[in-house]
Amino acid sequence: MRLFTAISLNAAQKIQIEAWRNRQISDLELNAIPMDNFHITLAFYSHIHVSLLERFIQNIETKVLAQFITPIELHINQAGYWPKTGIYWLGPTEWPKSLQKLAQSLITAGTGFGCKKNKQTYQPHISLYRSIEQAPYAIEKPDIRLHLDHVTLFESEPTHRRVRYKEIVSWSCNKR
Repeated sequence: MRLFTAISLNAAQKIQIEAWRNRQISDLELNAIPMDNFHITLAFYSHIHVSLLERFIQNIETKVLAQFITPIELHINQAGYWPKTGIYWLGPTEWPKSLQKLAQSLITAGTGFGCKKNKQTYQPHISLYRSIEQAPYAIEKPDIRLHLDHVTLFESEPTHRRVRYKEIVSWSCNKR
């Protein structure tokens, strides 16, 4: 199974991001990531055998989420482009240290199950387009405030034309 953890976005947040995309960019429909797939990735995991899934979930719950999971406020105020992957994204210029620690802890949790650590610096982001050759021009920078209160473990399932994200388990943030 190809798994990843992410901060889930609710329907209203996804609609707000989709509305920004529709107002700003109109020429990349073929490579647009479906609104249903919007999320903020925390950690990618390589293939984890289905027989290890229950133990993997328990590991995340006891070693990571019990310590770190609190609601997060993010101000999405920049757009970016990674030419190597062709990803165009929205994200914050600043984010809480707790989000950085949560992502690092979730990445580390995967290493005990054979997953490699990502060597790139963590940048919370919401991918809007995939496999594009150049960054689109947006008239305005985003100005979207998000209250985030769910962490979800997803399975990435390839389909005929796209990738579908199947929710495995979701955890609500503790209101401390």
